[in-house]
This record gives sequence, C-alpha cells and structure tokens, in this order.
Amino acid sequence: MSGYMLGGIYLVCALKNPDRTNIEMEKSPIGENTTSENSGFLPYRASLGHIRILNTEPILEFPPAKSWVIQGHDISWILDSEGNKSLNLKVTWKLKEGYAMSFTRYNVYVERLMIHTDGNISDTVPSYVGFARVEAFFLSKLGVPTGVTALRFIVQACGVHGTCQQLDESPTLELAVEC
Repeated sequence: MSGYMLGGIYLVCALKNPDRTNIEMEKSPIGENTTSENSGFLPYRASLGHIRILNTEPILEFPPAKSWVIQGHDISWILDSEGNKSLNLKVTWKLKEGYAMSFTRYNVYVERLMIHTDGNISDTVPSYVGFARVEAFFLSKLGVPTGVTALRFIVQACGVHGTCQQLDESPTLELAVEC
C-alpha cells in the first residue's frame, strides 16, 4: 500500500448474549491455538465498524487566519454570589471564500489575557477546551479567573491525515471580559 495509509478505524464490541449478567473472563492457555471450534465460548464479539484508506501524498495547505470569519453568539457573562465570573458562548467560523471540506476536525483553545495599564499583555499559554467536527462550538460556564481582562479563542483546523494548522496561524476571536 505504498502511498496510502489506513485511518479512521473503528471497532464495535458487544456481548454475544446480552441476557447473561454474570460473565467470567476466560483466557486460553499460553501456546494454545484458538480456532473457530473453541472460540465460541468467548462472551464477546467484535465487528469492524468503519475503515478509511487515505492517500498520504498530498500535503494540506491551511488558509491564513484572515481567510476565516469567526464570531461569538449568545454571549452571556455570569457573576455568582462569591464574585466568580464565567462565560456561556457559541463560537462559529467559516471560510470567507471556498468550502472547508478538507478539514475533519477543529480544536478549540482559549487564552486568558491580562492586559496591564501600560498596554502590555501577560504571556499566556493556550488551554485546550475541546473539539468540533462542524464549524461551531458551545462553551458553558467557562471559568474566568480574577484579573483576566480578555479571552482569546483560537480555532485550529485539522486535516484528514491528522495534520493541524499552527496555533499562531489559526483564526481567533477576542472578547473583553464583562461583569
């Protein structure tokens, strides 16, 4: 299979007899060959659910961050009785031109920014919050620590071969903290 690789392999395992509630695991003695004759006593069966054959040759070029439209919807800031802030938000994104069919996954990160009075931003490390298979992601009760003045959401596109766009080249959405 030169130039190709197997990917997206999914298996489904289930009990042969779901009515049996007391299952003891049985194992074959070392060196004993299992055949179709004696494999019937095993309580599980497995089926191949999905398999994909991928061409490894083409390298995906990711569109620059400015090629994307990224927006926040249904934004609600929450301040509880103890003074803790959190955020509910729907983030959506799409390419300005073209179709993002070659992207199979989007990783979503957040940076909690502290902007000082002199305008400098404290160094932050992006935190992974989840992934989406579609061009939208919902966040519920995202904690906002004291001192954070803005949140930057980063959407990282990933291709079918598992390659992902560099975070510093990915589209972002920045929100000023309210409350």
